[in-house]
Amino acid sequence: MKRRDFLFALSGAIPSLLMAKEFFLKNGFERWVWMHPNCDYSDDEWLHYLERFVRLGIRHIHLEVYAGTKVWFKSSTPAEMPCDLLARILPLAKKAGLDVHAWIWTLMNDHPQVIKEHPDWYVINRLGKSCIDDPPYVKYYRWLCPSKPQVAEFLEQVIKDLEAYPDLAGIHLDYIRFPDVILPIGFQPKYHLVQKTEMPQFDYCYCETCRSEFKKQSGFDPLTLPDPSKNQAWREFRENQITALVNRLTAQIKKQGKMVTAAVFPTPSIARKLVRQNWPQWDVDAFFPMMYHPFYHKPVQWLYEATQEGVRQIKKRQKLYSGIYVPAFQPDTLARALHLIPQAGGAGVAFFDDKALVATPALWPVLQSKGNKEK
Repeated sequence: MKRRDFLFALSGAIPSLLMAKEFFLKNGFERWVWMHPNCDYSDDEWLHYLERFVRLGIRHIHLEVYAGTKVWFKSSTPAEMPCDLLARILPLAKKAGLDVHAWIWTLMNDHPQVIKEHPDWYVINRLGKSCIDDPPYVKYYRWLCPSKPQVAEFLEQVIKDLEAYPDLAGIHLDYIRFPDVILPIGFQPKYHLVQKTEMPQFDYCYCETCRSEFKKQSGFDPLTLPDPSKNQAWREFRENQITALVNRLTAQIKKQGKMVTAAVFPTPSIARKLVRQNWPQWDVDAFFPMMYHPFYHKPVQWLYEATQEGVRQIKKRQKLYSGIYVPAFQPDTLARALHLIPQAGGAGVAFFDDKALVATPALWPVLQSKGNKEK
């Protein structure tokens, strides 16, 4: 690292737009964006929309294709699916110069058909209530249990269906965790909560499968613990259930020759504490930690610290792309973030989301540059 860059990272000074752009180009820092579907666009409108991101130096998109109540892909389209989005977008993205990764909601699933046919697949809280009947925080927070073999088989089928799209560059796993046992501090006032401890109504999963499997390993039922939140073995059991599912799905995706990525909570320590994600143990190719600093009451400088923590814990072959929340930025703070993240070892940045980036033209000069080449 050059002395100027080292001092800059320590000082927290705000870089000029030119300096940020020069660093960006010199290091081949990759840019991604999370993108939502829109089946109302014509092909020409989609192409124009995609080319806009190319002009901002973005070369990779996570396109939402499976989310909660909707499936936006299938080789044959049932009535409930507005369109086979991937069949339309993949050739247009190729023409624009973009790689497409299929973004799927993994364990959060409030599809009426799945709920009706498989209510036993869903997580149970410490009070014995299913998230189907009493979803935490918001109505759509209905989560599949990672311990159920049937859930793994169901998700494998979702991934298998994506074999119909050989031009997909990868599959992006999102919502692959338990519900937040503790919300990020920035969200708690919205729900009139103060969560200093693990409250039983937000603590998952205590279904028969989880309890019996844990009892086989430990010799006791987690419900008999005086304070389950303080039992390290019970915490690690749930982390391991998520890890085992991720690695199982990763192996299947790699058989298709596709890149495997995952959206995760911002740092390994926060992820383990809030949602039982021990993501440095996952076999994926790259991580996209959601470093949405306002949600944690953190300054932009924190992106350096969060990126560094993750980079230090993942495997050398893996990459980390820092996810940032577009509405939280002004041009100067975005330029600063784009400088700090690579200094901390990040391989790139991912913007959440496409709509926010399009709606904030004041940020575009930070990203626009002719001849931007990605590694």
